[in-house]
Amino acid sequence: MLNKNTYIFVFILALFFIIISPHWLSEGMFLDGLIYASISRNFSLSENGMWDFSYTLFADKDFTSQPPLVFWILGFLYCVFGDSIYVEKVFSVLTYLISGYSIVILWNLATDKQHKEFSWIPLLFYLSFPVVSWASVNNLLENLMTSFLLLSLVFIVKSIEKKKILHISIASFSLFLAVLCKGIPALFISTSFFWIWVLSGKIKFKTMVFSSSLLLFFLICFSLLMIFSNDEALSYFSSYFEKQFKVSINQTYYETNRWYILIKFFEQIMIALSSIVILLVIFRKKVNNLFKNEVFRESVVYFLIGLSGILPYLLIYKQRTFYLTPSMPFIALSFGLFSLNIIKKIELIYLKKKLHKVLKYISVLFLMSAVILNIHFSQKIGRDKEIIEDVNKIASIIGEKSSLTIDKKIFTSWSLHAYFMRLHRISISDQKEFDYLITYKQDTCKNEKYQKLDVNLNNFFIYKKTSL
Repeated sequence: MLNKNTYIFVFILALFFIIISPHWLSEGMFLDGLIYASISRNFSLSENGMWDFSYTLFADKDFTSQPPLVFWILGFLYCVFGDSIYVEKVFSVLTYLISGYSIVILWNLATDKQHKEFSWIPLLFYLSFPVVSWASVNNLLENLMTSFLLLSLVFIVKSIEKKKILHISIASFSLFLAVLCKGIPALFISTSFFWIWVLSGKIKFKTMVFSSSLLLFFLICFSLLMIFSNDEALSYFSSYFEKQFKVSINQTYYETNRWYILIKFFEQIMIALSSIVILLVIFRKKVNNLFKNEVFRESVVYFLIGLSGILPYLLIYKQRTFYLTPSMPFIALSFGLFSLNIIKKIELIYLKKKLHKVLKYISVLFLMSAVILNIHFSQKIGRDKEIIEDVNKIASIIGEKSSLTIDKKIFTSWSLHAYFMRLHRISISDQKEFDYLITYKQDTCKNEKYQKLDVNLNNFFIYKKTSL
């Protein structure tokens, strides 16, 4: 017979798949995820080696704007499983399942054996952050980076417990892989030894300095080996660093409120914070020494590790809500550890006898609902419905792997570029003349070489080149 914890994990897993069901297996994806999927799929079809990345024929034909690891892995999956949108969608969600498992490992490392049964607590907090379910279905580079960051922290914690350099080297290699996913933003995990020294007292100052230095030393070694492994790698990373540097020095104004990332962070944790406050108010008399035990100090360590991944964005001109995703597992662990004594007391007093049977039926019901909902929505278009319908209809006319002329007013419709490339390998240009051209419906084609076709589209008119 399955124990109570198994049913709790099944319940949380089912709840996760219910939340993401409208957008997971349905057609449609956030722009960045579409671009990364297109680049990865193009890489899987390329015969020009490990460093040849391309978006479209006319936009980022030689793509070097991001590190290569996600494109390598996702490209390999396309080679194995074929060119289907389900490849990137399953891959994206899989990174979150891996992250969830890593959160459980970190919980077990941070708590006593008697508290391992409560490893579901941080998972529930993690699921309460809206950005988690949103990012999990949108194929962001941050998704895989988060998995490697959690793995890195697992070995950082183990290196403190067992005092083995091998664990630091593995932690550093995991951090290196995280950097290969998204670059410099991954480096915040290197602050872990410092926060552990400051708050938990598990290591001495000399050990903190030595371990942190060793972590970064190994990271530099791995990075140099990668960059100077061959001329193509050196050329790729030279171009990558040049682009990142130019973006940094050319941006002189904030695209959003300077405090945008912190505002969004507090919005993300509002449900979790409200839940903790309510529990504190209701059960304040039943929980003693909440702020004085070792578990509380551990919770602060994880909170500050997570915050270390957020605060640097206050110095960056471009801020996006999904930049928070790598920090959220650590915030979830922090909230979970802080809430442990409260939830333990609640279960002991009220739920010990009744919870098992209730969870058994609810978890099975939720799991069945998750399966049904995901099958149902897999036949739907989750977002950008009109654009996808137009793209598919236009592709049926002009053919796969072709090129299309667009009116200049359409050029900044970046989703159009992405859907044409990802779904049909069609490149679009406002500079070159091809056999077919599209304009917005409110505009007309003034080029006499093109004749309008009688095709019913949502947002566009399509024209075919005449034989003038």
